[in-house]
Amino acid sequence: MERNIKFTRTAWDSRGGVTFLLDAGTGNSVTRLSGKVALITGGGTGIGRAIALAFAREGASVTVAGRRLEKLREVISEIQKHGGA
Repeated sequence: MERNIKFTRTAWDSRGGVTFLLDAGTGNSVTRLSGKVALITGGGTGIGRAIALAFAREGASVTVAGRRLEKLREVISEIQKHGGA
């Protein structure tokens, strides 16, 4: 069985080296924040909301905190609608 393996991205690691992420043809896209957890304060509006959505899009599990519950619920709903957690 031949697999179609290719490098999908490169990213700098914390030591200044290059990390190569692989897509082994599994149908799952490799994202920069896959397997990471992010806590976003002020995540209901403005920059916090944009960051929460961007981190979720990149594969992070996102937790949002803020003052207005309804705005936080809207962000959570949008993340879940696109398959995020």
